[in-house]
Amino acid sequence: MCIRLFTPGHGKIMDTLICHGLAYLLSTHGYEGEVIPMDRRYLIELREEPDWQLIVNRLVEDLMEALEYYDTINRLIKERQIAIKNRDRDREFEKVLRAYMNTEGGRLHIAVESQGVINARKSVQKLRRILEKLSSLNPNLSSVYTEDHVLRYGEGRSKIVSAARRTVRVKKVKVEKYTAPLPIIGFAGKYMTGLYEYASDSLKICHWDLALSWLGLCRSAAVLREGRGDGISIILLRPIAPSTPLSEIHLAQSFALGGQTQTSLPLAAAVLFSILRVGEIPELEEEIGRVLETIASSRWSVIAYRFEKQQPRRPYAIRRISEYPAFRLLQFLKESRRKSINLYGIARILMQNGDLDVLELMAESIIYGNLDGFANSIKAAFTSLSLSAKENTRLLKEELAELAIKLFST
Repeated sequence: MCIRLFTPGHGKIMDTLICHGLAYLLSTHGYEGEVIPMDRRYLIELREEPDWQLIVNRLVEDLMEALEYYDTINRLIKERQIAIKNRDRDREFEKVLRAYMNTEGGRLHIAVESQGVINARKSVQKLRRILEKLSSLNPNLSSVYTEDHVLRYGEGRSKIVSAARRTVRVKKVKVEKYTAPLPIIGFAGKYMTGLYEYASDSLKICHWDLALSWLGLCRSAAVLREGRGDGISIILLRPIAPSTPLSEIHLAQSFALGGQTQTSLPLAAAVLFSILRVGEIPELEEEIGRVLETIASSRWSVIAYRFEKQQPRRPYAIRRISEYPAFRLLQFLKESRRKSINLYGIARILMQNGDLDVLELMAESIIYGNLDGFANSIKAAFTSLSLSAKENTRLLKEELAELAIKLFST
């Protein structure tokens, strides 16, 4: 018995988030299957029919938990603002707030911040209303995510959907539809940065798409607030092998993180920093080691997209979307950990020193296997670091060179 689910086909970003959301829910309850990338979407093949009520219950519970964290973060931020006004900064309090920002609710909080204050509030209110509805709906997602899901649910841009319906006959499902927010699609048709609002013909999606893509972002994406809120980058591992087990996609979600970086980063540097940072979190050390043993040799890409602030409290503008091969990044992290090379420490000091061009060169050299570029980045990095123990510096350079030669030649 093979159960087949098709993600809707709204584009790589949103469909990858929906795929991650489904993979998380199904793998968490022990269901096995494969994910097959298609042109603009994914086919998920399951070996048995899941208990869909159990799956939907978990979807609602997890998003409700994320919203509880979101509310706690808002409260902590208000308390911090009052403390700063009273000239009472508490380092322990700041540490607690940083920890909360790396929860599912923290990643949600940073992502919706890119919408501006009013739109962020609306996005969260909309999600709360949807969660109230989901529990009363037919939970059978195999009848929702069929090949013709978009046409049946009347999703997409109204002009395109109307044209499609004139040529294809489908039985329409009457559901309330919602405007897809930028953090889960990376674009919104004509996004007018001068007026800071969506164009009238924005992307419309159903409640299932919205809930699952938000879950995918909260569970699987690295969401970084950069500098003093000047930019927000969202980074997501995407399966590109002809077939990937659901369990491996679930494992790849270990690279989700959230929080603040010291400065605004070039996009490739943000990708490298986020992957290295997860590898150095003490609580995740053993878990990341096990994950890398499984997924480092698999085929993945990294989708990264960045929003930049235009005016205080107003929506950010989407400025860049890129997709990078992830194979060498994951292999480099795996092998550097095996050799006890603290590449994250080097990247962090480069950020502190403002050498972002060096970090960007290092990131792009690893991603694309450019040995000369990597050698130049390491040279510049150690000049910047000004390490006093010259012998140790020389040995570390040699270890990195050997590692690069080994990985870039494959």
